[in-house]
Order: sequence, then structure tokens, then C-alpha cells
Amino acid sequence: VPHVLRTSMYFDREVHDALREIAFRERLNVSDLVNEGLDAVFKARGYPSVSKLKDRGAKRRKGDRVR
Repeated sequence: VPHVLRTSMYFDREVHDALREIAFRERLNVSDLVNEGLDAVFKARGYPSVSKLKDRGAKRRKGDRVR
């Protein structure tokens, strides 16, 4: 998907193992959990949520005006 970027993240083994365990138990993937954490970071700093940012990007790709 052209609008999705891939990046590398580095975690201590214990952190990675915990993320994988949570993801498995909740039937999610690690990127879902990272995005959940990003929502908290964005909220604390007055930024829109991950989903709102995704919606903005989708509207731009469709040529709609974004406010």
C-alpha cells in the first residue's frame, strides 16, 4: 500500500516479548499496540489521534479539501 510507510523500531528483548504476548492474547499485532501508544503520545501533546490522521491522509488522496 503506497500510503503506508514501514519503519524499524528497536526494543529490549523483554519489552518485545511482552508486546508479542499482549498482541497474541488480544488477537492484535504489535503495530496495533504501537499505534495505541502513539494515540496516548499525540493526545498528551495536542495532536489528532492516529485514526484522524489516517482519515486526513485518505481525504487528501481522494482530492478532498482537508481542514
